Amino acid sequence: MSNRVFLIDTENINKRFIPGMTELGHADRLVIFYSEEKQLTMEVLTALANTKAKIEKYQVKQHTKNAMDFQICTYLGMLIQKYGSAYEYYIVSLDKGYMASLEFIREQYPE
Repeated sequence: MSNRVFLIDTENINKRFIPGMTELGHADRLVIFYSEEKQLTMEVLTALANTKAKIEKYQVKQHTKNAMDFQICTYLGMLIQKYGSAYEYYIVSLDKGYMASLEFIREQYPE
């Protein structure tokens, strides 16, 4: 199994990512972005404690429109710069606004 990074946009998926966490392995990384408005619930925290994946959590402190989206895109760029193709990268979100950023990244890093 390849190394995977999942960047979780909790603003619009809330806890819908929980069922997939049982499928994650030790090589996977789960990066949770949350805000004061979308705090991590006890259900999410319990699921995080029971996953095999490495976990990172970042609280988005800016309250501007799309602040979480911008931080997720920025962090994705940082990961790609640091690790390149060593990982498969996934943004877990219902937000379609990421498509412009993803298309740009694909143009810059063709397979």
